[in-house]
Amino acid sequence: MREHIFTAATSVAVAATFGAPMGGIMFTVEVVSTYYPTRAYWFSSIASAFGGILFRILWSMYLQRPTSGLAPLYSITYPTQTMTWLDVGFIVLLGILCGPLGVFFSYVSARVIHLRKFSIQKFRKVSPAVQTYVWVAFGCLLTGTLTFPGIVPYLGIRTGKALEQLLSDFPLDGTQGGLDWRVFGSVYVGLGMFYLLRMFLQIYCSSFPVPLGSYAPLAVLGAVVGRAVGEVVNSLFPGDVLIPGVYALVGAAALPGSITHAISTSIIVLEITGASTSIVLVFAATVLAYYISKIWYPSVYDMAIKHTTLPYLPDLKARRYRIKAKHIMVPAPSFICKNSSLREIRDVLSDFHAMYKDNPRHFEVPLCISKTR
Repeated sequence: MREHIFTAATSVAVAATFGAPMGGIMFTVEVVSTYYPTRAYWFSSIASAFGGILFRILWSMYLQRPTSGLAPLYSITYPTQTMTWLDVGFIVLLGILCGPLGVFFSYVSARVIHLRKFSIQKFRKVSPAVQTYVWVAFGCLLTGTLTFPGIVPYLGIRTGKALEQLLSDFPLDGTQGGLDWRVFGSVYVGLGMFYLLRMFLQIYCSSFPVPLGSYAPLAVLGAVVGRAVGEVVNSLFPGDVLIPGVYALVGAAALPGSITHAISTSIIVLEITGASTSIVLVFAATVLAYYISKIWYPSVYDMAIKHTTLPYLPDLKARRYRIKAKHIMVPAPSFICKNSSLREIRDVLSDFHAMYKDNPRHFEVPLCISKTR
């Protein structure tokens, strides 16, 4: 029951945070529970449905549009366009691009966590608690400095606002109600700077020993990659391809899917935005990014668990399915019986002492009536 409550709590957390009940259920199945019992679906489904629906109702009331139905978190509406094979090709390239980017993110995250552990072991004279406070304080100072208004353009913009701007069909030059993302007169420089600095801050803050959200910042990073690709494509083929916002939508699902090894990110993005017309493109790019990253490197969650020495059940390779119990069982131990000689007793105690030298409290020797019984 405890495990069922944990899985249901994770599911309802995703559903209530983003208003995505289906995405919450699938995310729990893919990420939280590697070996998911079927009966846990009932608890997760009920909790996720109630959490997601209640969020949608409260969000509609907050927007003062109670008659608009269950409004999504970011209601995105794209103009009607005809998708061509050119769009399909660039969407496939975007999914392939998000795969290596997700691998790089997971690898650097693992290195940063390893660096933090190495510093604790290196400076043993300093208390681990003091080192943790210094690590977190430096991260807060760095984040506050870089995101301070006016230091780096638009780095301090709220995650939700950045995602809404990147997914919209407004240009990024400050016209038509959008923000001006240009740096040195170029949108590409602004997007590149935003991506690199936000990625670095997200990786560093993810190493903090405190709970924090990671999906929304990852979705913003993916939207930046997709928007950059969309801007390039539209500059090469103006009027013949989909608008950049659609590419940003695809990237917002593909990159988090590559980093977390969860295809359910596509469902979450579609539920957040309500842009169901792009479901095929979003799923195709997410599946591509997922399989490419899964071949190269574990997910960011698996690497964090491994480097923090938390208990987990690793995935078994296919060749290990033929291993039998006798290959890993400890041979039958020696025992002492009434007819054992002093030499045999000494040998038995020596064997058990060598076997349990690392855990002497569990030093037990079996006693039998005779060697044949």
